[in-house]
Amino acid sequence: KRDGMQLIMVTLGCADDFNSQKQWFDAAFDRYDPVTFLTAGDPVARVPAALGAVTVTTAQDVVVAAAVGERLSMVVHLPARVSFFSDPQTPVGTAEIQVNGQTVTTVALVRTDTQQRGSFAENLRIIAVNW
Repeated sequence: KRDGMQLIMVTLGCADDFNSQKQWFDAAFDRYDPVTFLTAGDPVARVPAALGAVTVTTAQDVVVAAAVGERLSMVVHLPARVSFFSDPQTPVGTAEIQVNGQTVTTVALVRTDTQQRGSFAENLRIIAVNW
């Protein structure tokens, strides 16, 4: 573990295991840096709810190891609607964090405790559609 980044290495049948691992760890720590991709509480997306929409976020920071020049991206999987009355800590979707198009981790998305209300006309339309 170095600078908040933890790497795990397994070598099998290596004659000089300790020195080889030290050399590889040094190379890996020199090449990769921890990148905070998402900060807990920061908005990820807005999803329709009963009378407006809710914001979804991650419950914890999302940190990935990336080298200079690597492309970071996110694919979000959410339902068309979420219940405003569900437990705020119950996951409502997921976010795949990708490095160069390869998923390196998947995190749960939770709704925030607040729902931004639409206008009176919008709320009336939602009630009529869902009646």
